[in-house]
Parts: sequence; C-alpha cells; structure tokens
Amino acid sequence: MTEAEQMLLLTTLYFDLLNKTEAYIKSDNTIEKDLFGFNQVKLHLTEEEFHNMRNNLIDVYKKYNLRKSSKAQRTIHMAQIFLPEPRKKWYEGE
Repeated sequence: MTEAEQMLLLTTLYFDLLNKTEAYIKSDNTIEKDLFGFNQVKLHLTEEEFHNMRNNLIDVYKKYNLRKSSKAQRTIHMAQIFLPEPRKKWYEGE
C-alpha cells in the first residue's frame, strides 16, 4: 500500500470518528455519566509484548463482536490505532 493510500485510509477513519463523535455530542446525552470516552497512552514494549497485547485485545473484541445483539444492548463504536515511533525520524533528517 502506498503512503497516499495509507493516509487516505487514516483520513477516512478520522473523519468517520469525527462524524460519529459530533452526532453523539449533539444528541440527548450526559457525557459525564454516559459511556463516551477516549484516551491516549504511550507504551514501551518489546515486539513480543506488543504481539501478546494485540492478541489479547483481539480476543476481547472477538468475545463481544460475535454475540448477537439484543434490545437491552447499546451499540458502542471502538477505534484503535497502533502507532509506533518511526525508526527513522524524517523530520530530523536522520
């Protein structure tokens, strides 16, 4: 996949999240008490630790994604990006 294609996919994801967030915020909700939230965290992992963590997350997602929906449930959208620091820092000319 080219750099342009990768950036297009990321931009599409970003705008989809932005649209969903805007629709939620403009709806009848109570952000302080509701399920809405986001976070960002910096992790220091070996390749093996990263793969283990990612596989654990996939297992959790599968558990809930495979269930049938019911009227008692509410749809929750989750997005995840793994963004390693670049090996070569293009902006420093290394």
